[in-house]
Amino acid sequence: MIVLLTDGKSNAGSPPEEAAARAASVHVPVETVGIGQRGGTVLVRGQDVGGVNEEQLQSIAAQTSGQYFYATEAGQLQRIYSSLGGQFGWRQEHVDLTIPAVVAGTLVLLAGAGLSLRWFRLLP
Repeated sequence: MIVLLTDGKSNAGSPPEEAAARAASVHVPVETVGIGQRGGTVLVRGQDVGGVNEEQLQSIAAQTSGQYFYATEAGQLQRIYSSLGGQFGWRQEHVDLTIPAVVAGTLVLLAGAGLSLRWFRLLP
């Protein structure tokens, strides 16, 4: 999930403090990235979107055992994303679904037999 913070507000979803508390409660580290000019405002397509709230980003990262990164230019941002991309991975688990499939099939057959007996009035 990507959350953009400007002046301490989230552009989507829960408030940042609430989302960080939930992530910390389930032991999910949140990596935060500050983009733009320190102590200044940032213009995006001519609109002032505020400055980087580094204190809040650092707080979120610290609360969830994540890291805070700061980028002033596109090259730094690309290096940060490249380093973060190498930290994610997949875990495969093999699950045997034979028994649940046999049980489900048996239940369907028994239900069909019961309905057939009921339909043809062979039950007392």
